[in-house]
Amino acid sequence: MLDDKKILGTFSRIDGKTGATHICTPNFAGEGMEIYGLPFHGPARNVEWQVARESENMFEINVRLEALEKYKSALEEKQIFVISEKEFSHEVHVKNVDKFAVPVNIGIHNYFHTPNGWKTTKLNGQNIDEQIMRNLSVKVADIADSAEKISTLEIPRAKSVIIKTQGAADFVTWTGVKDGNYDDKYARLS
Repeated sequence: MLDDKKILGTFSRIDGKTGATHICTPNFAGEGMEIYGLPFHGPARNVEWQVARESENMFEINVRLEALEKYKSALEEKQIFVISEKEFSHEVHVKNVDKFAVPVNIGIHNYFHTPNGWKTTKLNGQNIDEQIMRNLSVKVADIADSAEKISTLEIPRAKSVIIKTQGAADFVTWTGVKDGNYDDKYARLS
């Protein structure tokens, strides 16, 4: 909660799945599934994380992903969430703790609460409704010069979200659709 407004949430998606903020690592999508035996979006989203530290405005969760037969290194992962009057931040740290070099990709799925739907949502001042409805997603790099810049997501009658990425190839808004109906309870940013 920020100023008594919900920021993130867990949602029943239109496709029947449950959507909640999670990271996808060491693979973002299907890469590494065949070669390394990793599940789609990686195992980090399907394991129980432990609370390491917490305060009124911050909490840190950690997990260790053990090495697999084909993916030969264990990873220690940490997420730090900060929610204060002036900011929401979500940091992700991944450390290879074994001697074997392995590829690591990181995807972050934040499900932001949109209590009044996402129509009239703006990204860097531009209305993105039509792009979302046409493509189901909008790349920040299509609106800004790159994903490395600071961007603002303005959700109708909710808190604006300032997006700043480091080391990201791109940042994408996304929604689901089924039979011409769109999910509107959340705005997912990946």
